[in-house]
Amino acid sequence: MVLKLQFFILLFLVVAQNGSIAQSNDDCFSCHGDPDLTMERGGKEVSLHVDKSVFSSSVHGDQDCVSCHAGYDPENLPHRTEPGVVDCTQCHDVPGFSSSIHAERLGTRDEPACAACHGKHDIKPADSLDPVTTCESCHTSRDVRKYRTSKHYKLYRRSGSGPSCETCHGKAHEIKGVQAHASKEGRAFVYKTCITCHPNPRHSFHKGLDHCATSEEPSVACCTDCHGNHASTIDKRAVSLSCLSCHLDEKYFAGQPGGERMVKFVRSYAHSIHAQGKFKGKKAVTCIDCHRNHLVQDAKGVASPVAFENIPQTCGKCHPDVVVEYRASNHGRALHEGKPYAPTCTDCHGEHTIQSITNSQSPVSKLNEQKVCLKCHLNSPEVRAKVGLSTKFIDAYEHSVHAQALAKGNENSATCSDCHGAHNMRRGGDPQSQLFKRVEYKTCGKAGCHEKESNDFEHSIHGVALMSGVMEAPTCTTCHGQHQILNVKNPQSPVSTRNLARDVCSPCHASVKLDTKFGLSAENPQTYMSSYHGLALEAGSTTAANCASCHGYHKILPSSNPESSINIKNLPTTCGKCHPNATRNFASTRIHTQIKSENSGVLYWISWIYIWMIIVVIGGMLVHNLLDFIRKAQRKLRMRRLGIVHKYRPYLYVRMTRNERIQHFLMMASFFTLVFTGFGLRYPDAWWVTWIRDIGGEPAFALRSLMHRIAGVVMGTVSIYHLFYIAVTPRGRQLIKDLLPRLQDVRDIMRTFQYYVGLTSQRPKFGRFGYVEKAEYWALIWGTVVMVVTGLLLWFSTFFGSATSKLVIDIAEVVHFYEAWLATLAILVWHIYFVIFNPDVYPMNLAWIKGTLSEEEMADEHPLELERLREQGDPSIVIVADDQRLHDGAA
Repeated sequence: MVLKLQFFILLFLVVAQNGSIAQSNDDCFSCHGDPDLTMERGGKEVSLHVDKSVFSSSVHGDQDCVSCHAGYDPENLPHRTEPGVVDCTQCHDVPGFSSSIHAERLGTRDEPACAACHGKHDIKPADSLDPVTTCESCHTSRDVRKYRTSKHYKLYRRSGSGPSCETCHGKAHEIKGVQAHASKEGRAFVYKTCITCHPNPRHSFHKGLDHCATSEEPSVACCTDCHGNHASTIDKRAVSLSCLSCHLDEKYFAGQPGGERMVKFVRSYAHSIHAQGKFKGKKAVTCIDCHRNHLVQDAKGVASPVAFENIPQTCGKCHPDVVVEYRASNHGRALHEGKPYAPTCTDCHGEHTIQSITNSQSPVSKLNEQKVCLKCHLNSPEVRAKVGLSTKFIDAYEHSVHAQALAKGNENSATCSDCHGAHNMRRGGDPQSQLFKRVEYKTCGKAGCHEKESNDFEHSIHGVALMSGVMEAPTCTTCHGQHQILNVKNPQSPVSTRNLARDVCSPCHASVKLDTKFGLSAENPQTYMSSYHGLALEAGSTTAANCASCHGYHKILPSSNPESSINIKNLPTTCGKCHPNATRNFASTRIHTQIKSENSGVLYWISWIYIWMIIVVIGGMLVHNLLDFIRKAQRKLRMRRLGIVHKYRPYLYVRMTRNERIQHFLMMASFFTLVFTGFGLRYPDAWWVTWIRDIGGEPAFALRSLMHRIAGVVMGTVSIYHLFYIAVTPRGRQLIKDLLPRLQDVRDIMRTFQYYVGLTSQRPKFGRFGYVEKAEYWALIWGTVVMVVTGLLLWFSTFFGSATSKLVIDIAEVVHFYEAWLATLAILVWHIYFVIFNPDVYPMNLAWIKGTLSEEEMADEHPLELERLREQGDPSIVIVADDQRLHDGAA
């Protein structure tokens, strides 16, 4: 290369010596046209080559080289030891350049000479230069390169009229420097620049720009703070990052009350569904979607899109269908009316922390939703006053089967929105409400809930009536309750086995109003409650049949429907669920039988006869005993006043042997056990029954049933043994002979009443047994037979009812009940009186315990028997000395 340079110098000298040298471009290209021409400058090899064709096609192609490269001596090589700067201003008058940032940089290491933009020998017309490409030849930073990804560049490339470097930084020679945006002057520069293309004062961003230019607050954001310097974009993701770059910087909130909390509040957005959820391939919701982009207002300002009253409109931009529902709801109407307690979207879903409803952290997730609702409906007095429901009613949900299932993690269980709706919450009386009576069953029957039950109800007599416009017809909540829906096994549930008939079915079916309007039988609930099934449930049974056991739970059909469980053809199957092997005979008669109605036939007449028999018999006993008590009391008082004392020997006479006393005790124990347990079934609400049930709980009923049957077996066994006793043993045979009714008993009755009313002063005398004991004994025999027979029929009702008919069982039930009353009253009025309250034996006749009577007692009650024993010298007499019993004498 050095040799070439020496050659060209030598050639130049020779030419110069030969005469005049013309300073033409060809002369220059004779050397500079060589591509290999170079020189060393500043320790670097620099090319001196100029492409003649390129130069010729440039705007300077008709200019001489020396026009620009002035001051070069063609006589010397190199032409100049210190080449000067080409001065374009000799030809080009560019007044704005001197004040530009480029002019300020002249003389520096990175000075921007004219050639940097226009080129050196390939200078093109100015209007053909691409300002973007031209500027990027020097400005190569990453931030500048982002311009090609911006909205501005896309517009520029598409139409050529979009913003380029010159648009913001100034024309080619008037480019200004960029001032710091934190200063008011910097923000004013941004405002002035952006307003050039965005001048419409009606747009919100114009107002925002004006605010950023005039505010004294250094933290006020301007255009480039959000959109970037060169990568100006409307990408919502990038915009949100711009917002967070400031709002997560604690220095911007330093010294402000709650500043740290505000930063934390904004930071929570990063974990929300809006920040992370995908929506059409982009971030679902960014800052500007809610707060707007340029005219961001204080959240509490009435003009702010996130102000309390504006939130539904803001959320509705993305959720239009939901907002339509919300505005029609009670919540939306309350907001429209200006109620301060009206909830909006953020009250339920949260603000920056909004999560998907399937996220367990969401306040409206299945497990958390009730807390959000109760925050207002339970804890706000204003809301409670408006809704008009008690705290007890609202809080009852917490104890429901739904809430308990949720507490155990079952997210399929129903919570508030499942029934009331998520956004379209309306009062139950609103036809558009999910809880409107005619559609309530559909709400309960939604997929995953009670589909089968809902379908059954729809085809039931209740569902058909409801769809026909009968609003009195029951629906789900009528039976199950509203908030406090309990498991059917819960004893507090209205549809539990024990409560269903009394608390659910009876209020409607026993209603005289509904009975009159719809032709129902108001007597049916009463007949059920007085039946064994109803009484058993009231007494504490959890297995006895209730209404649903026969009629069904949800698919309740009229008996005329062939599919009905109470259709005559289906009754054996229905009854057979509890009564295996039940036949058509067992279910052949009327189920709901009202014995007080003449329509019940034989049952009515049996009950009528028994009632009158009880009145006459027990009434007669009361009159008899009252007269007996008065007469005997008068006699005792007269003897005491007159000092009449009869001397009796200290003898005890055997009245009952040990065998007979055992029979009596077993009969007495079984009788009172039967009375106690039997009436415990018939009168389940009696104080002593409820007391036992409260103590014993559910097992008390099963124990009652067992004790009743055991006592019945004992009574039957004792009765059979007694038959054996009076048939086989000598004393037994004598006993039955002495107890046989005789004509003398009739005479004794007549004389006794004459004595009672004062027609005679002579007391009638009785032998071993008077008419009192005989009447009682034969009444016992009669009652025992009746009770044992009817008891067996009831115990084995399925067998006997299937073999005969249900009418036989109904008759047995009526007879068993009234005979029990007759026997119980007879014992209390007749037997107890003569054993305890009889003045001749008071305070008690101890024969049933000791087996003996004193001579005085024998003289008062059985004088003829006493005379017989004295005459015969019966060995049963036991001598007692000093009131100490020496020998019982009982065999």
